[in-house]
Amino acid sequence: MPAGTLNKRLRFESRATANDGHGNEVAGDWLPQFTVWAGVKELRGGESVIADRLVGKTPAIVTVRKSGWSRQILPEWRAVDVNSGAVWNVREDPREADNAGYLDFLAEKGVVT
Repeated sequence: MPAGTLNKRLRFESRATANDGHGNEVAGDWLPQFTVWAGVKELRGGESVIADRLVGKTPAIVTVRKSGWSRQILPEWRAVDVNSGAVWNVREDPREADNAGYLDFLAEKGVVT
């Protein structure tokens, strides 16, 4: 992989569960898991109508170095660009990239987290 391809600093976060006071588990705050350098290759975006309004979505392939941390990424997680604040929702489990030292996964920006 050429130098400079992993040019975004992404913080991966998972959602905590909390008790609502009645014994039910509800979605809690986002908890940071780790921060790594990543490459984000945006694909052709699209629009959909959600709750009677037009919402733009941008899918992307995210590439990270293979590590113990990156193998933990789940579709329930999100990635936050630490510089721009852009939020990418992870849509699939990471898979082996063409280059053996890396993992790829589909993520989507512009959707509800």
